[in-house]
Amino acid sequence: MTQSETSQSNAITKIMLTLLEINRLKMTSKSLGRQEYFEQAVDRFWSKVDRRASHKCWMWKGTKALPLSNGMQYGSFGFYDGKTINYRVHRFAWMLANGRIPDGKVIMHRCDVPLCVNPRHLRLGTQIENMQDMVDKGRVAKGEAQGFSKLTEKQALFAKRSTVSPNKLGKLWGVHPTCITAIRKGKNWKHLDLVEARQ
Repeated sequence: MTQSETSQSNAITKIMLTLLEINRLKMTSKSLGRQEYFEQAVDRFWSKVDRRASHKCWMWKGTKALPLSNGMQYGSFGFYDGKTINYRVHRFAWMLANGRIPDGKVIMHRCDVPLCVNPRHLRLGTQIENMQDMVDKGRVAKGEAQGFSKLTEKQALFAKRSTVSPNKLGKLWGVHPTCITAIRKGKNWKHLDLVEARQ
């Protein structure tokens, strides 16, 4: 076996063991001998990626998961080993490059492109960091766009500026008076301050 083949074999063994550890699969020693299957899974994964220069996004061309409520769509990659195991492709790519994802950590995109699987564009973080990154980059749905709002932006602006009592407005629009009060205090519909500043 050449040095290159040994190196490739060691990398594939590392990948295989990482995948087994992440999913805490209870595999028999017979299953552990399936290195060829894992090599094929890794080859199949990379065959679905449009790899460009190392600094550019490597776009996933394979199966995509259902879009999230914010419209973002991530890639999905699965393989079978007694049961089907599905991964978000950015997580799978990070694991191939770096090993197991520590408990309590998430994989974040530096490039903000959900279908990118370039390991250089991925980083380890916490869910709190991920949410803060989303807020900092303006990717959080606000007001009507977030899907749970009972009021329109025009109603919320009216409520913020109006002297009509919260009880009357709440009854008129079918919301609790505390909702109107929260808008006036800037606890809800916080982005209205920016809207008012532009007007």
